[in-house]
Order: sequence, then C-alpha cells, then structure tokens
Amino acid sequence: MLKTDQILATHLHGIAREAGMSQKIPVGNANVVSIQLRSTVGAEVWKHGHHVPTEAFHKGTFFLGHLADEPTAYMPNEFECVILMIPQVSLMEICQDQPGGAYVELRDVDHGEDAVLFHLGMALKLAMRQPDIAGSLLLDQLSLAIGSRLCSAYGSPVETRTYRRRVLTRREQRIATDLMTADLEREPSLAEVAAACGLPTRQFVDAFRASTGMSPYRWLRAFRVERAKGLMQTTSLELSDIAYACGFADQSHFTRVFSAMTGCTPGLWRRARQT
Repeated sequence: MLKTDQILATHLHGIAREAGMSQKIPVGNANVVSIQLRSTVGAEVWKHGHHVPTEAFHKGTFFLGHLADEPTAYMPNEFECVILMIPQVSLMEICQDQPGGAYVELRDVDHGEDAVLFHLGMALKLAMRQPDIAGSLLLDQLSLAIGSRLCSAYGSPVETRTYRRRVLTRREQRIATDLMTADLEREPSLAEVAAACGLPTRQFVDAFRASTGMSPYRWLRAFRVERAKGLMQTTSLELSDIAYACGFADQSHFTRVFSAMTGCTPGLWRRARQT
C-alpha cells in the first residue's frame, strides 16, 4: 500500500483458486480505479449490491467508478491489480491545469482498455516494491500522471480557459531547489515543494520542467550525483558512506544511478581522477 498527496494505492495479488468477494470500501467522495496487471477469468462487479454486466477483465483492462456506488468485485481465480483511491479534492487539483480547461468529474467505466493506465500501473507497482529507491518525488509524479490521464481521457469538463505555460521565477526556483536539497536523507513530497512556491502541484511540476529542462525527480537525482562527485574528489570516504550522505538507498542504488548518468561506476570515476 502507498499513500501520496494525491492517491491511495494498493497492489493486490490473489493466488488462491477462489479469492472470493472483495470487502466493501467505506463510502466517501472519492474515485476508485482498478487496473488489471494480469488476466483473470470470471471476475464480476457489483454496485449498490446489484450485479453489473461486464466483459472479461484481461490484462490491461480497468474499472473506474465512485465510492458512493459501493463497488465490490468477485474474483474466482488468481488475479493481480493496482487499486487507486483518488479523493475528489485531489482530482480537482490535478486537473485544474489541464490544457483546455479543468476536468473535475470522472465518468464511470465499468470495463475499459487503456494501455497508458496499464503501464502507469505497472510502473507504480514496481516503485511500490522499493519506495526508498524510487523516492517520494517519483511516486508523486506517477500519481500525477495517472490523475492527468484519467482527467484527459475520462473527465467531464466544467470550464474552458486558455492554458498558459509558465516558468518558475528565480525566487520560486531557489525555494524549490533549496527545499529539495536541504536534507538529502529526507525527500520532500511534490505537494510540499509546490506549496512552498505557492503553486498547485501540477502547475509547479510543469513550471519546474520548463525552467530546468527536467522533472523535479530527475533534477534531484542529478544533484545527488554531482554531490557524490564532489565528495569522491575531496574526501576519502568509502563509497557506501558517500551513497548514504547523498541520499541513495544503498551503495548498489548509488552505483546504478551514477552509472546510468555518467557511463561508468563511481569507483572507476574516482580512480580516473586520482591518476
């Protein structure tokens, strides 16, 4: 299970021959999305206790509804899915800066196919397995991407206005980068950084990318690598100590990220500059 500022996500994998009926979720003003990560045979859906006819839920299909409808499902065989709870207030924030206007109400989709949602669901599942390595900024951005996809593909527009792309002011960019790098062992959420800049989260992400050429997640990863380079050149610290000092989960995580960005391992990079 994962909770970000926008969604509550749960990865479910049932291996029993008959998983049975899902539990009812407390009613609230929130949307629920179930993304199927593998095909399941014979799954059925209910709303308000009434059976809802649907097609087979194959890998890549999804269900989209509202908690007020009290949706439940019967799973007769092995299944795997990611279930997302998105409060209406979070959806409004995610969607208010969509090109062409804001989308605040999602229509019901009892059975649909969406390759974008499927791959975002798979990415979220993998990130949930190792949240320390993925980092809160990446998890937040996956949440925003899922919310944006739902708004653009399945939302009902309530207003139309011109979308204006903007960049961060120097002050806003300094506030954002200072907050993200103040303590590399603690990664702030996107909502926290956006609030410090006085911007909605989605608008902040777009403005940060327009200002720096990178998403906040990629910018922070690059900053960690540059900080590590400085420590490798100016100190005799072990690579494992440098990894932790720069906010990496462990030395192997540090090596993977560093190698991907520089084309060589930290050890080789350090030795090349000592000769």
